[in-house]
Amino acid sequence: MLPEGWSARSLGSVLERVVKPVTPSPAALYREIGIRSHGKGIFHKSPVLGESLGDKRVFEVVPDCLVLNIVFAWEQAVARTTDAEVGMIASHRFPMYRPKSGACDIDYLVCFFKSKRGKHLLELASPGGAGRNKTLGQNDFAKLAFPMPSRAEQNRIANILTTWDEAIRAVQQLLDNHNARKKALLQKLMTGRERLRGFENPVKSLELASISNLIKKRIEPSRADSQLRCIELEHVESKTGRILGSTTTDYQSSLKATFKPGDVLFGKLRPYLKKCWLADSSGYCSTEFWVLRAIGRRCLPEFLHLICQTDRFLSACNVTSGSKMPRADWQIVSSTPFHVPTIEEQRSIIEIISKDSSAIDRLLVTRAQLVIERRGLAQQLLAGKRRVKLDPAT
Repeated sequence: MLPEGWSARSLGSVLERVVKPVTPSPAALYREIGIRSHGKGIFHKSPVLGESLGDKRVFEVVPDCLVLNIVFAWEQAVARTTDAEVGMIASHRFPMYRPKSGACDIDYLVCFFKSKRGKHLLELASPGGAGRNKTLGQNDFAKLAFPMPSRAEQNRIANILTTWDEAIRAVQQLLDNHNARKKALLQKLMTGRERLRGFENPVKSLELASISNLIKKRIEPSRADSQLRCIELEHVESKTGRILGSTTTDYQSSLKATFKPGDVLFGKLRPYLKKCWLADSSGYCSTEFWVLRAIGRRCLPEFLHLICQTDRFLSACNVTSGSKMPRADWQIVSSTPFHVPTIEEQRSIIEIISKDSSAIDRLLVTRAQLVIERRGLAQQLLAGKRRVKLDPAT
């Protein structure tokens, strides 16, 4: 049942297709747009000469339109065009729509299609199998019915949700800045390109095998302590190394590796995913992790964790065997030399980099909270379960 004052309207009744064909000039430069999935917006491709477009059908990008990628619409590849895209082009896979006589608010539609219900409708209009076979049918798209409040309420809902989106983007920008700073520090301090004040002694270059041990202890799940958590690959977030969850060894049959506090777990399967965690307790894990234990007199556990985040370590890991299921080769990685200063200098480096790491952790939590709150608010507003206050004049 629709909320009071709302109506069910088909998209075709409120939107009209915008089509402005472009005939490329071979010597002119053109810039195409793309759309990220999961409602992450438009991106701009690098400029290319018209001659490189060949026979591709391209169209002028018109601002203030709803635009979709018909190949990945079911994955919420939907956005609004803006003045930033003026002068750019889009292929036939990016149809654009504008409101008929101001019948609806484009930002409201974008918010709607970023919701769970909107995604469901896009999937209905995208029949077929997975991936590129799930192409949006434009006739089916036009027939989709969606809940439509008054134009004033649409505007208000869109303004509220886009304000939340801006807050999430602001936190993401801070997160990107701290990640860039941390990466730069890793490159400088972990390679010896830059030394901390007070540390001038020559630094040794040592192979990984000389500063850490690969722990190969395995245990049958039936013999494991069921009170200890078990970490599988899916429990470590790619790139950030955050723990997303855990399981137990109950009802499992495969052998498990063991780890202790201070051990570094690195996912050797698909090492480009950068699944790396510094253990804060004892437990068990998938044998697809390397369990690395720092040799105390040469390397601190936290410093070993930093080594495993460097470009040098990751490059060595990505010299892999296997194409579909690539695994890092211990023989290659263990013999790779790394810049290893004294324990005192390691402590100072850890302290400096940990400041950015702590800020990153806080921002990740903040972003996650904002995303959850925004999602819950959107569900209520877009279903009319929570109504917005309108100016009586509207």
